[in-house]
Amino acid sequence: MNRRSMIFAIGLLAIFSLVLAACASTQPDAPPVEPPPADTPEPDMPPETEEPMMDEATIFLMGADGLLSDTHFENIGASGVGVYYSGPAIPSGDDYTEFVGKYEAAYGERPIQAFHAHAYDATTMVLKAIDEVAEEQADGSLSIDRLALTQAMYAMSHDGLTGSLSCNEFGDCAAPNIGIYRFTDASQTAADVLGASVATSSFDPPSAGMGVVPDAPEGSDFGAVVVAAGAPIELATLQAISGAVASLGTDQVRAVEIAIADYGDIKGHTVQLSQEEDDLCNSEGGQLGAQRIVANPAIVAVIGTSCSGAAVPASEVLSAAGVMLVSASNTSPRLTATGYLAAEGPSRGDAWSFGYFRTAHNDEFQGRGAAAFAFDNLGLTTAATINDGDPYTQGLTTAFGASFEEFGGTIVLATAVGKEQEDMRPVLTEVAASGAELLYFPIFEPAGNFIILQAEEVG
Repeated sequence: MNRRSMIFAIGLLAIFSLVLAACASTQPDAPPVEPPPADTPEPDMPPETEEPMMDEATIFLMGADGLLSDTHFENIGASGVGVYYSGPAIPSGDDYTEFVGKYEAAYGERPIQAFHAHAYDATTMVLKAIDEVAEEQADGSLSIDRLALTQAMYAMSHDGLTGSLSCNEFGDCAAPNIGIYRFTDASQTAADVLGASVATSSFDPPSAGMGVVPDAPEGSDFGAVVVAAGAPIELATLQAISGAVASLGTDQVRAVEIAIADYGDIKGHTVQLSQEEDDLCNSEGGQLGAQRIVANPAIVAVIGTSCSGAAVPASEVLSAAGVMLVSASNTSPRLTATGYLAAEGPSRGDAWSFGYFRTAHNDEFQGRGAAAFAFDNLGLTTAATINDGDPYTQGLTTAFGASFEEFGGTIVLATAVGKEQEDMRPVLTEVAASGAELLYFPIFEPAGNFIILQAEEVG
């Protein structure tokens, strides 16, 4: 190579080095990336601009039978879609279908709450007991001994719409059949929800105390109701027929009317629902309504109350007067017996009264059915509960908690709200922070509505 060619080559090399240096200065420092082996598929990577996918924690909501009404579902609308509920299992079969047909024909709609069939059975059992003990007199009148009537009820067995009912010494008559329901569409009515249970739990009727007639209170003089010749046998209802839970009582009063019509006359006397009192779903309403009923000596028996909180004072007033009270929707264990699921067996609840009966289940069984669904079907291990201080809500949350923990779950929060409380955000925030996977809140309207409507806000 001559001198001219050598100088040209050195110049080209220098220019090439400068270009490489300039290009390198525009690139960030980064470690070398080795390509994957030829037999390894390329990963399916999201674009760099997308946020990574995160699992969002879900807290299931479960109410109870106090909310299973048309007004509740209308109030919660789309916000309630997906909420679960525990309550009585709805009957099936030809007799129940016939009853629903009569209900629709009489009232222009299907049953609007969960305990209509229980009210029909309660009324029929009362009428059977009256038929058994009423004595015809020579002048065409009837004499119905109040004590004999109550004793006949304690010994009662009846195949009803809700199953085989037999009353024990505590006043529990129902075969506990519990359903779990889910609100799946904002257009659903109570009948739609109740017509499609997602799970059921059936328990054997409590055998303890069956066929045992407890002693009447000492010094009681129950007396007799004398129904004059040609006069009707008179019954009363004590139900929640106004306010936010009016559907609960209205539904039962309608069932009472159908049962009276179906049963017909007793020993030549018609039967008449002659007094309808409002229990207001609280203790004040229950006491006042019961006092009004005992002031009418013609009343033979009472179908009520709608709410357990009203039943506590009402049963005391009516029992003292010797008037039998049969509820189709009270479920608090306090009113009859506690300890059905315990090894030592049941004992009287602290609000037990002689002559008080119910065709609704005891909430020891509903609590267990709800807990079993949460633990076994949903696979949840932590839960929170909310009550409102009422005997019904306290009894049910206690029963749920005891069974849930027995199954192996943990109650991470057990708290309460006021019946008139509207702002549920503080307690819902507490639930959200507790680690609960499920919130069980057997609360009535309107508080139960607020829990569902505001749960979405709390997240």
